Amino acid sequence: MILLAVYMQDKEFGLVIVITSIIFAVFGVIGILRFIWNKK
Repeated sequence: MILLAVYMQDKEFGLVIVITSIIFAVFGVIGILRFIWNKK
């Protein structure tokens, strides 16, 4: 909801925030998967 509001106010800046948040989410998932894989 917050991201959507920011995106509505300033489209370019909002898009940057959305992309960076997606990248962080992807890296977070990869990190968790690696951690689980290393525990096996």
